[in-house]
Amino acid sequence: MFGSPLINSYRAWVMPDLSDSNKIAFSLRICGSFEEAEPVWRLLESAGDALVFQSYDWQSAHYKAIGHKHLFQLCIVIVETKDNRPLMLLPFGIVRRPFSRVLTWLGGRLTDYNGPILASEAARLFDQRRTDALWQEICRELPSFDYTDFQRQPAEIGNQPNPFWQLGTYVNPLYGWQTRLSSDWTAYYQRKRSGQTRRKERKKEEKLGQHGPIDFFIAQTEEEIDVAVAALVAQKSASYTLKGVKCLFRDEAYVDFIKDYTLTHARSGLVVLAGIRVRNEIIATQWGLIRGGHFCCLVLSRDHGRFARYSPGNILLRRLLEWCCGRDIKIFDFTYGNEAFKDHWCDSKIELYDSYLPVTFRGRLIVGGIALLNSMQRLLRRSSRVHAFATTLRKQWYNTRSATSVSGNLGRAEGYSDVAPRLERNASSGWNKA
Repeated sequence: MFGSPLINSYRAWVMPDLSDSNKIAFSLRICGSFEEAEPVWRLLESAGDALVFQSYDWQSAHYKAIGHKHLFQLCIVIVETKDNRPLMLLPFGIVRRPFSRVLTWLGGRLTDYNGPILASEAARLFDQRRTDALWQEICRELPSFDYTDFQRQPAEIGNQPNPFWQLGTYVNPLYGWQTRLSSDWTAYYQRKRSGQTRRKERKKEEKLGQHGPIDFFIAQTEEEIDVAVAALVAQKSASYTLKGVKCLFRDEAYVDFIKDYTLTHARSGLVVLAGIRVRNEIIATQWGLIRGGHFCCLVLSRDHGRFARYSPGNILLRRLLEWCCGRDIKIFDFTYGNEAFKDHWCDSKIELYDSYLPVTFRGRLIVGGIALLNSMQRLLRRSSRVHAFATTLRKQWYNTRSATSVSGNLGRAEGYSDVAPRLERNASSGWNKA
């Protein structure tokens, strides 16, 4: 059993309807472990509306590998009718931060979209007024905390409005990005990229092909996954260093989580670890999730050495989009972040919302500071020059204090000295071809 088993709260309560002439009875249950919440969680996940990141498998695996190190207490909230029909599950946890305890969505940095899991009738029952009443009741029942930090919330969960996105909301400066695919890759590609751009991309791919055959693969065996994850981590670490951003993969738990989750779900098709290689060297990699015809591209990395001039990340992306078109995947989701290349492909931007709700006096002080910082961040992003200058300063500051130099990361991204022998063995034994 993993979680906070000391929590086990069950309380029946009554919520007024819009006219206050009738009363609707609900029960509120707070689970301190994943095992306790699992039956209801899986029921809502299969019959209701949920984001790919709110699946039981994703959240429980993340908590076991990473989340338990940061969370003080699990607080998984289940809202049910008086006859025990589940309506909503809220995967919450309380974390300890300097001078405060904070209620957050579970899932951490790898979870790009956050929100509840909803029964099909939840939208009909929970308008904004009832959601406010529900929130007040949840605050009374949960262990004490100072404020909420609910980040990256979309306005909709599946086909329903997300009842929580309007609580103390700030617009996140970054978007989610999606493109709608068709079964005809050629027609889709021609619609998205101009003739001139397609010719440039074709020439780069032809020049790359002069170094050897370009092989697109989907990793599925343990050996393939081990090698591809090593390449993904090396390439992404180099990218983090070049951008002056703290490297996520310095924490080995993130590497282990990606590897273990892929090993568990790759053969079922829920996880896709893809890449391209030239002469047994992986030069671009991608790690993503699939749920119900919706592909989420979570991590996309590329070589930063001798193959960088051929845009290997772009080549992999085209091969991956073509692969999705051939498998009846309707939506390709580039997820969170405002990288320029996403705008070249996407049909829609998904606005995301952050909610910081103070509960105590200390929480009000902290939330006031967060609001000020958010306002400054939005002003910086509106001016491209100021934002570029701030980014340069961040890179310089980060690289002077980083224990790993840029050249060191680039060397690891190019060389793969620890995985090259296994790549050669895989070349002789064969990879799963898309």
